[in-house]
Amino acid sequence: DEFDLLILKDLADGLTKKEISEKLKQQNITPNSESTIDKKVSRLFDEFGAKNTHHLIAKLVREGKI
Repeated sequence: DEFDLLILKDLADGLTKKEISEKLKQQNITPNSESTIDKKVSRLFDEFGAKNTHHLIAKLVREGKI
């Protein structure tokens, strides 16, 4: 979804989960807690069978998702 895409693009840009949370708060986008971002990223790891952030981004780029 659109929220996942925002998180994925920020991860691809090298932002930490904490930085993503802060950015979402500044943009008044909810949910925006660091724990929510962490849960979303973990779910994305599972969904795409990724072992870490680099692996997730590589898979998404190859699949044309980002």
